[in-house]
Amino acid sequence: VTGHASMLGPAYDAGLVPFPFDLERARSLLAEAGWRDRDGDGLVDREGEALRIGFLCASGTPPATVIGPYWKQSLGAIGVELVLD
Repeated sequence: VTGHASMLGPAYDAGLVPFPFDLERARSLLAEAGWRDRDGDGLVDREGEALRIGFLCASGTPPATVIGPYWKQSLGAIGVELVLD
């Protein structure tokens, strides 16, 4: 998926190319934006605030049981905490 529209709907633009999955590039972009692990707790922070992102989805659904944990692990690898709700 390359946008907000469902792949099954008429608004989906199949001509858009997805961004490559590149954790090192993500880490670099975060550092350029001032997000660094200054206190050694494994989370990047800026101005004293750790970078935490909330992910809200219905429990028991594929996003909650498969995608959420995968995103949490991937983001954790670059110092971002994903809070699954």
